[in-house]
Amino acid sequence: MGNLVHSAFNPSEYYTDLGPLQRWLPFNEQQHNVYAVVDFKIGRFDVNAGVGYGLTPGSDRLMYKMIIGTDLNEGGSDKSSGASTTLRRPESRLTSSFRP
Repeated sequence: MGNLVHSAFNPSEYYTDLGPLQRWLPFNEQQHNVYAVVDFKIGRFDVNAGVGYGLTPGSDRLMYKMIIGTDLNEGGSDKSSGASTTLRRPESRLTSSFRP
């Protein structure tokens, strides 16, 4: 893979589901998961992949995740410059000097 570019390595992520905000679930029903992950780029695509392990009885034991993303504005104008863009109707190239 000639266009595989390594951009970053974040060794771990943590996800949890505690239940409803008003009344959290008991600890053994909550989901607490840790993931070993890697982030890299293949061409114009950003890839985030990992293997996870559930720490509580309410969690799945083994999980896999993959997120693939891309910049939909790639090649467009730089939005961080703060310059406003105005859309205008292109001027007609056909001119008419017809007068009744």
